[in-house]
Formats: sequence, structure tokens, C-alpha cells
Amino acid sequence: MAQPAEFIKLIQLAKDHPNDTIGVNALLKFTSDHCLKCDDSIRTAVKYPLEAYRRSVKLQYNKGIIVSSIQIGDILRQIKEESKAIEYYYNAINFSKSGNYKQVRSAFQGLGLIYLIQEKYPEAIRLFELTDSINSKHYNDPNYNTATYLKAYCLNNMKQYSNALRYLNIALNRETKQGNQHRLTEIRVSMAKSLSGLGMYDSAIALFKSEMKNLKERKVYQGLILTNLGMAEIFRKQGDLKNALKYAIEAHSYGKIVKDSLFQLRETTILLSKLYQETGDADKAYFFLQQHINAKDSINKRDVVTQLGVTQARLDFKKTEDRMLEEIEEGKQKRLRLNLMLVFSALILILISISLITVRKERRKSENLLLNILPVETAKELKQYGKAIPKKHTNVSIIFCDFVNFTTNIEKLSPETLVSLLDHYFSGFDDIISQHGIEKIKTIGDAYMCVSGLNGDANHAIKAVKASLEILQFMKSERETLETNIHVSFEIRIGIHSGAVISGVVGKRKYAYDIWGDDVNIAARMEQRSEPGCINISQSTFELVKNQFSTESRGKLSAKNKGDLEMYYVTNS
Repeated sequence: MAQPAEFIKLIQLAKDHPNDTIGVNALLKFTSDHCLKCDDSIRTAVKYPLEAYRRSVKLQYNKGIIVSSIQIGDILRQIKEESKAIEYYYNAINFSKSGNYKQVRSAFQGLGLIYLIQEKYPEAIRLFELTDSINSKHYNDPNYNTATYLKAYCLNNMKQYSNALRYLNIALNRETKQGNQHRLTEIRVSMAKSLSGLGMYDSAIALFKSEMKNLKERKVYQGLILTNLGMAEIFRKQGDLKNALKYAIEAHSYGKIVKDSLFQLRETTILLSKLYQETGDADKAYFFLQQHINAKDSINKRDVVTQLGVTQARLDFKKTEDRMLEEIEEGKQKRLRLNLMLVFSALILILISISLITVRKERRKSENLLLNILPVETAKELKQYGKAIPKKHTNVSIIFCDFVNFTTNIEKLSPETLVSLLDHYFSGFDDIISQHGIEKIKTIGDAYMCVSGLNGDANHAIKAVKASLEILQFMKSERETLETNIHVSFEIRIGIHSGAVISGVVGKRKYAYDIWGDDVNIAARMEQRSEPGCINISQSTFELVKNQFSTESRGKLSAKNKGDLEMYYVTNS
């Protein structure tokens, strides 16, 4: 790596040459030699390749456009801005021409890493194989080893351990010649995971332990998470829960140190939940299960945004391809005709053609995924303007549903069964409220929150009560099957209050739609003062539905921090 004095020299060179390729190349070298290798500056470093990109476009400097696009993509990917990174990777591919194989290889590798992050391993492997193909046919770099290792990583996660081990042995032989200790450690940890998957526990443990000391000395926390998780899984399979817990807790502690460690926390929390379930500690099992659900939910929301980026990038690339083909037919650019005949262009067209077959379907899927998080109008605002304006709603009805004795029941269930049951019930609730135009806000552990009337519907209270009655009926219809099959029974209590709320989207990297206001708290108090199998409504809701439903006055009951409030039970429809 260059010394600080050389960094200063590169920056000065970029300042002295603002209008030629010398300045662009200085910015690109500064980014590759310093910014991409320094975690502390990575978030602010993107300004350098962005400036290189701006200058390259102005100068029509094709190489500068390609390299800066890939550098921007690499930085955005590292700071978890995957949707934007994808646009720049496709941009690099778009501007690549015959001879730029090394740069294109990097773009495809970057796209593959994003698919890997999304756990779309077959798609990631396809892109890594393409980078290998470009290397062997056009660059022939015998030391290029990244794609081989990454294919093995994907195969491990697909539980194809024998194939993974085959690629890892190839990677190990190549990397041993290079002497890259960091990559050698990664390869050996992955080999230990393969051996564990094949049931060769003693060999896997020996390999994990040999790498742990090295990782601790270098403070490579990502590697320590993987090694401790691997050890925990082995001891769990061997029935040694004490040691399994020891290593799982250690992995989780490292996960809390690492920035943006949602993927690691998802793995450590579900393993801890299973282990505490197996050791009979239901409270801790439930605690880590909730953390697992939260981490998984955050990842899913981020993947929605990333998938939208994938779709948009592919659509933009199709427009560029169509323009190129028109120019060829009109004979305006003979050079483009020659470029499209080259093998490299054929590879790009094959990749894009495969993508375009399903692009409309993916776009609809992406929009549906976004609508699972946000109301229709809010989603439109985000797509059109990049932000959503907070809104005040003066007449809505807020519904809270909560499972009764949930903690007691989880002692009888495995984490997998519990998550499956919650998913089944909450999906049923989703179907019911969607039929009444009611908007789901969020789930909080075993609680479910939604609101009627965000779209201005004057019958918001009536629809809220109708949906709540259907939810109770749904719970009743499921009870007998549940008691017969797994010998547990769930009941819920429901609370409804009508009033005013403010709605909006919070968060920049992970969207979260929510509502606020004192009336939200009153709705929560209605649920808390309800009983199993009952719908408890406030005075304001009662006034809006009293001519439509039979009710029973409960008089004034105390509510936490709200004093005494009039409450009513809905008795039937």
C-alpha cells in the first residue's frame, strides 16, 4: 500500500489536472490504493470515484467511466447500499468495450457478491462462473482466485459440501503460492465448515481451533463469528449443549461488535434460541427468537429495496441496448457493429437476455414486496420522489391484537414450530384486514397492529370491528386443529380506539412505516384491558359503531397513564 506522502501527491495531482485524464487516473489510483483498503474512511471515500466519474463523462474517457463505476459500486456494496451499487456495476458493463475484460470481470464479481448477500446462491454462482470464464479466455491470470473461493462459499451454504471442498482445495493451492494470510484463513474456515457438513467433526474442530488464535490476534471478528458458530453447531450435533452454548454466546458477542451485522445476528440468534429451548430455558429461547425475527425482518425489508434496484438497473440497461441496436441498423456507428460481434458482447447479451425474460415479473414482484411494507400512496411517493411526506389522519381506527399466555405456550414448542405458527396466524390476519382495506402497521413479538381509515374511508370504525370479528372467528376455527396436532391452544384479545394519528416513513437504509399519536396509546390500553376472545372498544369507537353492532358497556375502567376510560365489549355482529 502507498505511503501517506504518496496519497497527498495523488490528491494534488488530481487538483492540478482537473480537465484531463491524468487527474482522473490520480483519483482512481487514490481510491484503489487507499479508500477501498481502509474501513475507517470507506463511507466518505465515495466522493473520490464520483468525482473521477464526473470528469470521465465530461472527457468521454471510457476507461475512467468503467473503473470509477466499479469503484463506486464496490464502496456502496460495502456500506450496504446494494440497490445503488447495482446501478453502477451495470453502468460499467454498459460502457465496456473489447479489451476491458479485467474491468468487466470486476463488475460481474461485484454483482455476484450482492446476490450472495441476498442468499440467492445459484444466481451468485452463475456470475462467479462468468468472471472465471472471462479470466480464463481473455485475461488468463493464474493468480485470480476470488471467484473460485466465493463459489465454494455459496456451495457450503447450499449444503453441497463435497463440491464446496473441491473448489476450496483448488483455492487453497493457488492462495498458498500467493501467501495471502487473510484469504488463506477464510479458505480454511470454509473448509472446516465443509468437513463439519460431511460429518468429519474431529477434523473440522481441529481446523476451526487452529484458525481461532490467528483470527483473535488480527481481530478479524467476522471470521471469529463463523468459527464459533461452526464449533457451536458441531457440539450441538454431538449433544454437548454446554459447549455449544459457550461457542454460540461467543459468536453472538462478536456479532454485536461488527458493524452492519444483521446477517450474522440472524444466524447467532436462531442458534441460541434453539439451544436455550433444548436446555429448557424458555425465557431466553423466546428472547433470542424475537431478536432473530427482528433481524430477519430488517434483512427482508432491505432486500425489497435492493430488488427494486436490480429491476430498475436491468430496465435501464435494456434501453441502452435498444439504442445500440438502432444505431447499428441505421449504420450510424460501424464500430458498435464490430463490438457486438465480439465474444465479450455476446456474453453480456446472453446475461441480459436471460434477465429480461423475467424482468416484468420481477418488477411486479418488487412492487408487491414494497406494498407489503408501505401503503400504496406512500410507496408511490417513495418511488417517484425518493421520500414520503408525513401525513395527519384525523379519523382512523387503530386495532391491537395480542396473544394470551404466549410465553407459557412457547415452552412446549420448538423455535421452528413457533415461528411457523406465528407466520400462519399473522398471514391469516393479513388476508382478513386486506379484504376490508385496513393497513397493517407492524408486528411486535406476538402482537399485531393495524389501522383502518388511512385512505380516508368514513366507515373506518365499522370495518375495524368487522375485521376483528373475522379474526376471532379465524382463531376459533384453527383452535381444534392446533390442540389435536401439537397440544397447545392460542387465544387473542383485541382492542380498538378511534381518533387521530400521524403516519410516515422513518429510516434511510431500512424503511419502516409507522403511526404516532396519543390515540395509538389509548388503543393499546383497550387491548390490555380486553379479555381472551373479546373485542374491547373505546367510547369514540362505540359512538361510530353502536348502530351496527351489539355491545355491552363495561363502565369506566382504569387505563395505565390515562385514568378511567369508558369501555365496551362488542358482543356480536
